[in-house]
Amino acid sequence: MKSHTARISSIDGLRGLAILLVLLFHTYARWIDYMPWATVHREFPLFKYGYLGVELFFLISGFVIYMTLERCGTFSEFIHKRWLRLFPAMLVATILIYCTSGILSERPAGMPKLLDTLPGLLFVGPGLLYKLFGNIDPIEAAFWSLFVEVKFYFVFGAMHFVSRSKAIYALLILFLLRFLYSTMLNFDFIGQIHYVDALISALSLDHFGWFCAGAFLYKSYAEKRSVHAAMSIVAVLPSMILLGGGHLDVILACVFIYLIFCAGVFSRRAISIFQSKLFQYFGFVSYPLYLMHENAMVSMSIKIHRYFNDAGMLTPIPGLMIIIAAAYLVASYAEPILRNALYKLTMKPA
Repeated sequence: MKSHTARISSIDGLRGLAILLVLLFHTYARWIDYMPWATVHREFPLFKYGYLGVELFFLISGFVIYMTLERCGTFSEFIHKRWLRLFPAMLVATILIYCTSGILSERPAGMPKLLDTLPGLLFVGPGLLYKLFGNIDPIEAAFWSLFVEVKFYFVFGAMHFVSRSKAIYALLILFLLRFLYSTMLNFDFIGQIHYVDALISALSLDHFGWFCAGAFLYKSYAEKRSVHAAMSIVAVLPSMILLGGGHLDVILACVFIYLIFCAGVFSRRAISIFQSKLFQYFGFVSYPLYLMHENAMVSMSIKIHRYFNDAGMLTPIPGLMIIIAAAYLVASYAEPILRNALYKLTMKPA
């Protein structure tokens, strides 16, 4: 039991690594037009490939969601638990982002409209909402990965409660068919099929291989069977090729991310590293920090640069410290209070 608890706690540390990678990318590589003084070293691998922290989040989600599904009796119970996990922090973060946008006017995304809060609060990409409301954008571009996550929850959750033993294989086959379609297009074996393209886009199938890989690694971890680890590789290699798009450096960076995740689950030495206070802390605040950091960090950095224009790469640090502190308050107080209240409101009476 002690070993099991230790290994699961390392997942929180892996979340900490994932958010740190995303922070480094957004701070030192993403916004070169807005913060040229901070992005002079944007080719440094830790900055350049930091966006792959999102793929690490997807691996973690595949691992954790499989575990969650095994503990749920119905599809509605599973979706309810996921909603309670995602919505409270999203609501608090959305209110904070919208209310502070007036004083953070340098936001790369511009000033949000009230309607722009809908995609995040509904966990629905703006494409569908555009048909109903016209021009609408999420108040944070980073929300895109949440939209992908929710699609995975619905697709995999539905498959699981149809057939618990076959769901993960059905999901893998669905993703591999998407990869086969892409390969055949690249080699001109077939032409584009519009309804297939629409399905791929609607379900965000390009990312499902990462979730599959994480889920198979959970099965390998829980059942101690190497065949599931092999199936994880079957899922993740096409995912790397799709994401890399022929760029070997990106594919190699993806391999590194995958190996780090495997180490964080199966290697005692790596597990002890991810149990450290630094990674555990950032794992704890990772969700609200992910939601709130990007536009606020850029805006505060620009403000600070006006007064301290020789700080270079240190310019974003004060803003990041403020955002990290805000994320801690959300994760420690606002999120659990709101979650408990929503739980009581939405639970059916016995």
